[in-house]
Order: sequence, then structure tokens, then C-alpha cells
Amino acid sequence: MNFKNWGFSALLWGILAVSGAATAAQAVTTSKVNLRQYLGSVSRVIAVLPANAALTVQFCTGGWCKVTYGRFYGYVAQTYLRMMPSGPRLNSVPSASRSALYFANCGAARAAGKAPLFRGSPGYRAALDRDGDGRACE
Repeated sequence: MNFKNWGFSALLWGILAVSGAATAAQAVTTSKVNLRQYLGSVSRVIAVLPANAALTVQFCTGGWCKVTYGRFYGYVAQTYLRMMPSGPRLNSVPSASRSALYFANCGAARAAGKAPLFRGSPGYRAALDRDGDGRACE
């Protein structure tokens, strides 16, 4: 690689590093939660984090957040995180669009043809998920 291309690569990596640092925020876990290697509940569990564990959140997407906890890093379901108010806003779905679909109970979700509901999807909430497996109104 010649010097001109090397300089461009260094500039690009510098921009990515700065933009990544700008989106990091602090959060705590709301209960004991699995830290997973990749997005999704079928991914390998790297560690089990305790309730009230302080995390650094890099970004959130599809109901999952990429986090760092001590020497571990991976993904945690966003429903198990409480974002700290002092941090910057994350690249995530606005809460208004998340709450646009609400079911009072599983009967209402079934009547609307939306059951089962999966963690991270519109309409899902922990109160509808009796066994905590990420699948509500089974």
C-alpha cells in the first residue's frame, strides 16, 4: 500500500473511532442478564451480568445493545437496560414509535393476530412474558 492510501485509511479509522466514542452512553442492568456474543437470544452466552451492573453502551439496534462490562463486550437485550440520563442519546428507535403498539394483555395481542410477541419487537413488554424467555403470549 502506498503512503497516500495509508493516510486515507488512517483518516477513515480516526473518523470511525471518534464517531463511535460520541455515541457511547452509560447504563445499568435492571436484573440479572445474559451478555451474548452476537445479536439475538440464540447467540452464545459470554457472561451473566448481575443486576445493577454498570455498562458502557456503544449503540442499540433491533432491541439489542452492544455493551462493554469490564473486560467483556457483547450484546444485551435493551429491555434489561436503564440508560443513565447524563449520557448522549443513542442511535436507537425513538420511544414514541416503540410505544405505538401496546397490548393490555395477551388476549388483546392474540385478537390482533400479533401473538406471540418477541423481545425487541413492537408490542412486546416484560409483563406479558411470564417465563422471561423473550417470547410473550405463547
